[in-house]
Amino acid sequence: MKLALRYDMRRAPFSTEAREDLYRACIDQCIWADKLGFELISLAEHHGAEDGYNPSTMILGSAIAGSTRDVKIALKAILLPLHDPIRMAEDLAVLDLISKGRLEVLFGAGYRPIEYQMFGLDIANRGKLMSDKVQVVKKAWTGMPFEYNGTTIQVTPAPYRQGGPPITFGGSTHFAARRAALYADAYDPVPQHIDTFETYRAECAKLGKTPSEPRPPQLPAVFVMVSENPEAMWKTVAPFALHESNSYGQWNEAAGLTSGYVRVEDPEQLRRSGAYRVLTPAQCVAACKELGPDGRLILHPLLAGMPIDLSWESLRLFERAVIPELRKAGL
Repeated sequence: MKLALRYDMRRAPFSTEAREDLYRACIDQCIWADKLGFELISLAEHHGAEDGYNPSTMILGSAIAGSTRDVKIALKAILLPLHDPIRMAEDLAVLDLISKGRLEVLFGAGYRPIEYQMFGLDIANRGKLMSDKVQVVKKAWTGMPFEYNGTTIQVTPAPYRQGGPPITFGGSTHFAARRAALYADAYDPVPQHIDTFETYRAECAKLGKTPSEPRPPQLPAVFVMVSENPEAMWKTVAPFALHESNSYGQWNEAAGLTSGYVRVEDPEQLRRSGAYRVLTPAQCVAACKELGPDGRLILHPLLAGMPIDLSWESLRLFERAVIPELRKAGL
């Protein structure tokens, strides 16, 4: 059973937690997860969000890498078109060194026009920007001199792993799937567009490449919390869940996309959707057993700036009452 934590560092306007305390709590929770044998910490990136969505996953990833020893750190997704590819290659190489090869990199093109406008770019060019910039990053990670913008340059130091960390492309379109086959080592479509994985497989076959495997089975939920009293916990969690789902839902609607996030006014409607779950330890264990040993459970403990003490309460209960049962079941 693969266990993971996810952070995007959103902070709803009604959160009573200071932003700096949320970042410190994130790092402390990653240290906790590392000691318990969690597989992965996933960090998400967006820019210009009113609620302070983390725009700098490499900085937070470096803090986590320097505080942990074994857990993998996945930057999912870095919006590559918005970044200078040389600087990106340098920063990720250093992070790969700090983590001693525990870094996982997923590049995405993004879907919010405002983010492109912030960086003086046209979102209509995102596909070409992705293709062009990932090739620069890969050349830079060889550690060898290469031609860039009419000049011979060399990016040093080289990453911890020869050639750099494997690159995954995210996406929700068939264009993104074909681009992943061309330029990436793996493809990870959003769940609502899993059909694009077949396009990726077919394109890999044309290119004579071995496709990556689909992501491991996961709960069909974007948030899972553990409590001895789920009804009481949900009353506290619900406003934060509404903030996150409505924020993502608004972004997706504006971009014409579908995802697990929808805009709703009624917290009970959101709860009934199954996207946000507060479970008893026994219910959580049962859900993990359904996923099986190859499954992955992702916890999102600081949802939209929810109370830090409540977040720790859930994690400690997970440690005491869920993890031992998973080990007994051989998961």
